[in-house]
This record gives sequence, C-alpha cells and structure tokens, in this order.
Amino acid sequence: MILRRGLPGMLIAVLLTVSACTGSPEKTEQEASLKDVPDTPKTPVEIAFYSSSKEPLFVEAVRKKFPDYTIKYIQKGAGYSFPEMIASNQTFDIYVESARTYARDLLGAKLELDLTDLSKKHQIDLNRFDKNGLEQMKSAGGLYGLPIYGSGMVLYYNKEIFDRFGVPYPKDGMTWEETYELAKKLTRVDNQPYYGYWLKTKSYLRKNQYSLPFVDMKTETAVINNEKWKRTIETVFQKFSAIEGMEGKFGTQWPGSDVFYKNKDVAMYVTDSDMHQGVKEMRDMKWDMVSLPSFSDAPGIGPQIMYTYLGIPSFSKHQDEAMKIIQYLTSEEFQMQLSKQGFLTSLNNQEILKAIGQDTPDKDKNLKAIYYNTFAPSGPTTKYDEYVIEDGIDNVALRELVNQKLDLNTMIRKAEELGNQSIQKNKN
Repeated sequence: MILRRGLPGMLIAVLLTVSACTGSPEKTEQEASLKDVPDTPKTPVEIAFYSSSKEPLFVEAVRKKFPDYTIKYIQKGAGYSFPEMIASNQTFDIYVESARTYARDLLGAKLELDLTDLSKKHQIDLNRFDKNGLEQMKSAGGLYGLPIYGSGMVLYYNKEIFDRFGVPYPKDGMTWEETYELAKKLTRVDNQPYYGYWLKTKSYLRKNQYSLPFVDMKTETAVINNEKWKRTIETVFQKFSAIEGMEGKFGTQWPGSDVFYKNKDVAMYVTDSDMHQGVKEMRDMKWDMVSLPSFSDAPGIGPQIMYTYLGIPSFSKHQDEAMKIIQYLTSEEFQMQLSKQGFLTSLNNQEILKAIGQDTPDKDKNLKAIYYNTFAPSGPTTKYDEYVIEDGIDNVALRELVNQKLDLNTMIRKAEELGNQSIQKNKN
C-alpha cells in the first residue's frame, strides 16, 4: 500500500516512541525474533537510507529503536540523483522506493540484491505479507525489497459543493458511469466555476484497475495500443474532460490535489488513499471519501495497491544490520502503529487492517472505503515502465487528448511511440 512521500506530522508522537505489543496475549514468531536479536552492534555502524522523498518519520523511529547505529538519510536531488550517486561511488544501505523505481534504478544499474536468503537468516516470515506486495516486486525479477506500507485510491468529495447544488453525496460501490452523471451535475458556474471531477493522473495510470502492463519485456517495447488501455483512457480521462464547462481546466500542468483542498473548486477528486494525512487545510473543510468507482465489466474491482519498499543494494557493507532494521519496520508491532495512523499495512493481518485510522482526527470518516472493493492484482513491473508513463502517456499525449487536440486512437499511438522513444533513449 505505498506512498512516495514521507509520513505526516501527526505520526511524530507515535513514531518517536517504541510501542508496546498490539494487544495479542501471545508473541508471534516475528516479534520473538525481534526480541532475541540484540539491538547493539558489535562495532559502530552507520546505516544510510536513500529515497526521493523527504525524510519519513519512520527513520526517526529507527534511531530510537537502534540508538547504537548512526542513521543517515540521503534525499535524491541536485548532486544526489541515482546516476550521480553511483558515478561518484556514494553508497547507501536501505533504498526506500516503489517497485517500478527499483526496477528502473537498481536493476537498470545491476545493483539489486534478492532478499530471500537474508529474510530466512533473520527469520522474517514472508507468508505474513500481502501477496500482492511481494508479487509486485517479484515481477521485476526477484525479491529486491520488502513492502513497508501501501497506498490505494479513493474518491474524495467536498460536501459543501454537493450541498450548494443540492446533489446527493456519492456512495461506495459506484461505477464510472454513475460518477460521470454526478460530475455533469456539479460542473457549473455559481459566482465562480466549479468542476465535477478530476484525478491524480500518474497515480491512476500506475494503479489502473485492469492491471494493465506498460511494457513487453520480451520485445522491450511499450504495449498500450490495445482495447483495454483505450477503454481505460476514454472512461477515466477523456469522457470527464469533455463535460461542458470543463474546458480550460487542463493547461500545460495537471490540476494538483490542491484544487480540492485549497481552491475548493473540484467536487470529486480521485487520488491516493492517504492524501488527507497531514493536510492542515482539510481540517477546516467538510469532506469524506468513497471507494474508487469500478468499471461495469469489472464490478467490485478497485485499484492496484502501490507499495513502498525497503531494499538493500548489493554494494551495502552492512546488509545484516540493514535487514534487522527492515525486520523491525515490517513487524506486527510497528505495522499496527502505521495502520492506526491511516496507512495501508503491508501485512496480511485482519486485526491490523481493521485498525486503520483509529488514532487520527479522521477516524470518523469513511476510511473503510479504502478496502471496500477488491484490490486489483498487481500488474507486471519492468525497468522501463516509468519511461512509458512519464514520457509516453502522461507528458504530452494525454494532455493533448483532454484538451481535445487529439482523438483517442491518435493519442494512444502517439503515447506508444513516445514511450518507445524514451525506452530506447534510456537503454542507450
């Protein structure tokens, strides 16, 4: 269930304190193994995390749990891009990223490390994990990381806009067609323009409900010129953007999530299921969430979960120490705290799943919407996916479609062509 940004501010108090056990009277094998492994290394050890996000607060929890380790955090950026890190021989021990970023970076540089043997050595029971979380990474070729948490998708809605126009609130289990009818009623002008719907584009592409692949690894080419991708793009993007009154909303930049909680001119916004966490503007607005709308030919199927993984590069000199940290962060003890703060646990544990959001100001919201539909199985992951998503579909072609500069068939062909160009460029 993943997230590509750091944990919200509300987690500070929780994550700076090592929690007690989750309330179960018996210790699990995982918890027992945590207790049996001493926290103090034989010699001083520095462990460096590396990620594109700002330092997540679970890093501070690691500092608290392992006081005799020196914990360093490196954020990607100027001078610290992945190619720059590798070219300058700067090392790190734990990589915090999505499966597709792992595939693009570590596999692309042939610096991956399969964690199967280390998991056995440190008594990490892989059967505890949600199977989609493991398969999403394994589809890239191996178990190069273990999931710490995930992110689904939901439909957020602004109650004030619905109330203004006397439109009934959305419900769990809606189809895309029903959502479209609501969006038409809510796209209108009343002293200012209001827009019925939009979504976080790249997140939806990555979490698409048909589990569609982006690349055929046998041919190393994009595979988006097919009927399922056309149906997805037409239903989720093109149809809504053609609603009368939506013109001009899609310029050179996509509307970000701030149109929902800052501009407050979008009635329904489809985005990552953890969008509300730590957003202070949402404390002062009337909002709620329902399940992601489903396709009529795939009722009850929700998004794929995108997980954030903790992996160890092959060049790490502290693989056992890094694995002990990963063991702690994927333990029932720590996962229960993440769930209570609203994050999708990476474990297949119903008690932890049911605890979602219990310790947040949003505990009275419809958080069960996150789990209302069945999560779509994880589609295949390749090291070229992000090139097709970023440079093929999203960057030019999709924007031209919603701005009515291209028809659907031309857009799909252009997206595939641009995706293939990006694959070849980055291969070379």
